[in-house]
Amino acid sequence: MNFSDLAARFPRSEVHWRAQKLTNKGDKALALAYLDARDVMRRLDEVCGPDGWKDGYVETPSGRIICTLCVSVNERWIGKSDGAGDTDFEGAKGAMSDAFKRAAVKWGIGRYLYDLGATYVPCETWTGTDGKPRWSKWTVDPWTCVRNAPAPVPEPEQKPQGPSQAMIDKALATINQITNLDELSSYWKALNEEQRAMAYNTDVIAAKDQVKAELTHSLDKDSIPY
Repeated sequence: MNFSDLAARFPRSEVHWRAQKLTNKGDKALALAYLDARDVMRRLDEVCGPDGWKDGYVETPSGRIICTLCVSVNERWIGKSDGAGDTDFEGAKGAMSDAFKRAAVKWGIGRYLYDLGATYVPCETWTGTDGKPRWSKWTVDPWTCVRNAPAPVPEPEQKPQGPSQAMIDKALATINQITNLDELSSYWKALNEEQRAMAYNTDVIAAKDQVKAELTHSLDKDSIPY
């Protein structure tokens, strides 16, 4: 495994922007770049293999969610942890996702986004019941406002569309019959190489994640460092 592959930049289309606060005039907002948790999972699958990483969660007495993200390095599990509190929109689910992504940053995934600096982006607003403006949408691509933005990396090939339901059902049946992580890793690699549309299907991804979780939890607990 090459750690630089974990830290590689993402295509700009896979980077999202969240408005943190408005300027006093209300015509711009501070834009924070972030990644979707599924794109982080896909990066881990591609670099480490589905059987080469695992995540665990604990809740602190204060309600903070701590994620430990472990990667297999030279046949040893190495874990790095970080945490997050409940989000305004998704509560504990959002906290788990944020904690997972923050732990991934410690492995280098998306860390470069923290170096983009304060970026204020023109936006539209609406007025709340308290008379204060609220962010509505960006009026320009936030990337155009980033000073010294890194050069964009090539966009991925367009994801193939439209696998038949029969193909999806066959992939789901195959995944659900897998009994070990090595077999899961090999099958998932084959899907990515031979049937990329299938590997992007949300039902297939969910089935893979579920089987992976079940196989991971069936391992000897003494071998899991968290």
